[in-house]
Amino acid sequence: MRHPRRLAAFLAIGWLLAFVACDTLLTESPDPGEVFDGPIDGLSDELNRMFVRGDGNFEKVFTVAGGLGPIFNQPGCESCHPADGRGTPALALVRFSVGSDLVLLLGGPQLQDKAIPGSKPETLPDGVDTSLRLPPPVFGMGFIEAIPAATIISLADSLDADGDGISGRVNWVLPADFVPESEIGGGSGWQVGRFGRKASVAALIEQVVTAYHQDVGITTGSTTISPSGSNVTCRSPPCVAIT
Repeated sequence: MRHPRRLAAFLAIGWLLAFVACDTLLTESPDPGEVFDGPIDGLSDELNRMFVRGDGNFEKVFTVAGGLGPIFNQPGCESCHPADGRGTPALALVRFSVGSDLVLLLGGPQLQDKAIPGSKPETLPDGVDTSLRLPPPVFGMGFIEAIPAATIISLADSLDADGDGISGRVNWVLPADFVPESEIGGGSGWQVGRFGRKASVAALIEQVVTAYHQDVGITTGSTTISPSGSNVTCRSPPCVAIT
């Protein structure tokens, strides 16, 4: 009989320890400052609706009927940027060029390694330079868009003249022709670069259109060259609207 009593005693102690330590075993909600894929506090009803619509588009997984392909890397935004964060090495993309030439007519600057039925994935052209890229985190893009251009210009310090250990310069870029002047970073002439690798894109709408095009193979009304390098305006299925 001593063994059953000993077993009961161990079980009782185990339940007691679990009860006492449950506050450390159970997960807790993250602090507000650690939530990167949700809306910020204080948004108006209209801005909250815009956030929900945009978040839904970001989570959407495209199908062939919805415009996927014919060649692509992933079927949706969140497939590359899980929880709006950085992609894993398994999601790395291959970019290619010949020097500074993005070789658009050879399918550059990105290798689409997947294809819809009836199409073939891309293969690297001979003699090109390649670079492996991890999908970057995408939270906070709206905050970057909201920074006045004058503020970015005023903080330029290419030689670290103030001695704070941080140096940087403005990357002046030309926006795509389809970006209207009403968009931040749009219009004619050189604009302050804000998005993409080395701030190479001035307008958020251009960054979104380019990602849809190169990563998902989505043709929009703003797309003029297909991922495979042929000049197009739209293809069937109809263009996907970017709003």
